[in-house]
Amino acid sequence: QPGVLADITRSLSNEKISIDAFFQKEPDKGEDSTDVVLLTHKCLGKNIFSAIKSIKSIKSIIDEPIVLRVESLS
Repeated sequence: QPGVLADITRSLSNEKISIDAFFQKEPDKGEDSTDVVLLTHKCLGKNIFSAIKSIKSIKSIIDEPIVLRVESLS
């Protein structure tokens, strides 16, 4: 749906979180929704969870957002 990605990025921006990578595939045949995967730059946990709370309030978001912490090995 047009504008959903803008709403998501606005939620991240409001918490001073920048996106490092983004992936969205085409919906499966007969489907009108798909998954979106975002990798952010380093940020505070409290900021990401605040952004997730905001993202969950977006009407077009169907499923619960999932957060996976990525640790640097270097």
